[in-house]
Amino acid sequence: LNDLQSTYFSTQGNNSTGQVIVSSVAAQRIKVYAYSITSTAQAINTLSFASSLANPIWGMQMQSMSSGIVGANLAVTPPAWLFATAAAEALNFKVTGTTGTYHLAVSYFVEA
Repeated sequence: LNDLQSTYFSTQGNNSTGQVIVSSVAAQRIKVYAYSITSTAQAINTLSFASSLANPIWGMQMQSMSSGIVGANLAVTPPAWLFATAAAEALNFKVTGTTGTYHLAVSYFVEA
């Protein structure tokens, strides 16, 4: 693997629509090998990674108590990966439920 990449967003999830985290690549899959999500949102929200919004591929629920910081982190060593998009589809992040702000870091690589 010659092209391990990372991206960071500090205000994801301010609405109930999904946001593109990594744009689609023709005939390639985006394979996530690490992520970190943190928030102070006090409402229970369902967070999901999706392949072009239509296909949820990884999800969780998150809620902070009394303005504390809550988070989730998971990682494996490449070339292993946690989840992947369908070929030629973007990686999206979506928050459903009450809106909140989420800080999201994702490490990934792209291959067939």
